[in-house]
Amino acid sequence: MSASGKPSGFNPPKLTIDQFREIGTFFKELLSENPLVKWSIVLAGIGGVFETLHDLWLFGVWLYWKLAR
Repeated sequence: MSASGKPSGFNPPKLTIDQFREIGTFFKELLSENPLVKWSIVLAGIGGVFETLHDLWLFGVWLYWKLAR
């Protein structure tokens, strides 16, 4: 076992340029075929931003109460 927690000699397969392009083409086609897929991804991203802002706000409130006492 190495320091990173992976078994020694662990070498995951690498993607070739062609395989990487094929994956990109698949997702590009998926997004162009169905607008619902595209908008669900956009909305999930917006939701993630709001969730992060909410977490930061909660941390700020917690920190305020910690320092105010």
